[in-house]
Amino acid sequence: MQQLVSSFTNILSALTLLGQGLFVVLLFTLLVTHLAPKKKNNFIKLRKLVTDNYIAIVFLFAVVATAGSLFYSEIAEYVPCKLCWLERIFMYPMSIISFIALLKNDLSVKKYLLPLSVMGFVIALYHSF
Repeated sequence: MQQLVSSFTNILSALTLLGQGLFVVLLFTLLVTHLAPKKKNNFIKLRKLVTDNYIAIVFLFAVVATAGSLFYSEIAEYVPCKLCWLERIFMYPMSIISFIALLKNDLSVKKYLLPLSVMGFVIALYHSF
């Protein structure tokens, strides 16, 4: 069991680093496309790719985070702290909402996902420090 938990932790750690790297690239892309002239370049293409597929990206991140938290609490039997529970309260609905929005191609879902994301981020930031 310990080997399974260790392997899963390594996979989640790698996915976390990959996600953070993508986040930095996307922020840089957003900055460049706002500051650079509006000529066609690779940054504008990347930005369009992300904006056209943001629901799928949110769904992917939410499902991985949900699966990770459920693995640790249900399989590895780690008891989540109070702040972990608060973070889960905002994260779990994002998986369901983004999945439904993906099926229905509902682009207006960001008005529901953004508050959940911001509140979860604030709690996670406090939790980290």
